[in-house]
Amino acid sequence: MCVLNHVKSIFLGSLLFVSMFVAAQDVVPVISYTFEGQKAADDNNTYPGNLYGNATIVQMSDGNYALHTGAGYMDLTAAMGQAISTGLSGSYSITVDLCVGTTNSLSSFAWLYAFANGTSQYLGLINGAGNTNWYYEIKNSSTLSTKSNTGLTTNVWHNITVVQNGSVNTLYIDGVLKSSSTMVLKPSTFASLITSCYLGRSPFTGDAMMTNTFIDNFKIFNVQSGSKT
Repeated sequence: MCVLNHVKSIFLGSLLFVSMFVAAQDVVPVISYTFEGQKAADDNNTYPGNLYGNATIVQMSDGNYALHTGAGYMDLTAAMGQAISTGLSGSYSITVDLCVGTTNSLSSFAWLYAFANGTSQYLGLINGAGNTNWYYEIKNSSTLSTKSNTGLTTNVWHNITVVQNGSVNTLYIDGVLKSSSTMVLKPSTFASLITSCYLGRSPFTGDAMMTNTFIDNFKIFNVQSGSKT
């Protein structure tokens, strides 16, 4: 069973990757979802979200809150996706903590998060069918991916952090570098066209929901010209 007893330490480790290209000790995310106070909204209450299916915000054994997808998902709203993606034209980082329960949909393609304009333009974190390859992908005319070729142990909390530094994209799982690739596509180029923004759902109707998964500390950092925003 997933217990929220080490998520904070995992997330602090993920900040080290952001600091590779940010000369600052205090890195402030441009959007953050920690779900504290059982809120289905970002931490600043700027973008209230919506829960669908039986998704819910739950309190864990240590008092922290997390999103539990159940058989549903959270709609972060297109407004949030458009506003945040507009600034992602240079270096950025996306980090998230997750714990997938024993009964899950990992045998199928399932997305942990997605910012999308249908299936023609998107960015997202994807579980390849079979839980053997979690990868970050962005599409705008062409499609580029950074693949971990790694599965995740169920009922254990993990952190997955994606760092875009110039044209180099790197993917870390639990603080370990899994892969790097050249990635020249930028979310800002299709930001205004985003129509959906999800936690636990794919933009592809044939994909499975990310079922029975706890999600916490979903944060995006945006870095321009070597300084934080």
